[in-house]
Amino acid sequence: MIRRTLLTLLLTVTAPAFPQATDAPPAPLAPVVMADQTDATQISGVIAHFLLNPNGDVDGLLLADRTQVNVPPTVSRALTASFHIGDIIHVTGDRVGATELLNAQRITDASGRTSISEDTPANRFATAPPALQPMQAIGQVSCVILGPRADVVGVLLDDGTSLRLPPLAAGRIPHLLVDGQRVSAQGFGVVTPWGRAIQVTAIGPDRASEQTLLSPPEPRASSPADPPD
Repeated sequence: MIRRTLLTLLLTVTAPAFPQATDAPPAPLAPVVMADQTDATQISGVIAHFLLNPNGDVDGLLLADRTQVNVPPTVSRALTASFHIGDIIHVTGDRVGATELLNAQRITDASGRTSISEDTPANRFATAPPALQPMQAIGQVSCVILGPRADVVGVLLDDGTSLRLPPLAAGRIPHLLVDGQRVSAQGFGVVTPWGRAIQVTAIGPDRASEQTLLSPPEPRASSPADPPD
């Protein structure tokens, strides 16, 4: 009885105090990274187009054989400084199901001397994103742009313009997301050395038939305190 009492006292004195659980907010989703994997797919191909998000960052490559290579936009600057349209590249990554999409882990040039991987310094916050301008586009769909999970996130037009759709919008306009389909779109975007990138707010087979997908932000009402333009 004495031994049990002493053991209980000893555990009470020496046991560490653990912090009480709190209702902390859930952790944010991990960003897309180019993590090395031992069972990855390896391909080679020729860069045909840079695929752009609405901020003008390169977040994918379209190869000449129509394979799409997805990359995080954080490596956009390093990617465009190292590779050019027409370059032969070797890509290591994870193919998403039976699609033409490969989520890249490493991209290397034909000589093997230049590569982009998870160790490449991020550039996303090096400069402020450019101001988006109202834009319109008319052209034929060259290919459907796929996101990291092979979900449809936009289309590439025959003039090199990347049209990016609002989340879940692809299911509302499947008839427009077909190679060779002529589309008319408007929204907000930027002009880059690799083409235009537009966040679509309305799209249709022609200007008169455009369907609104996203309401543009309302202009801020001026007040007496606002300085004149």
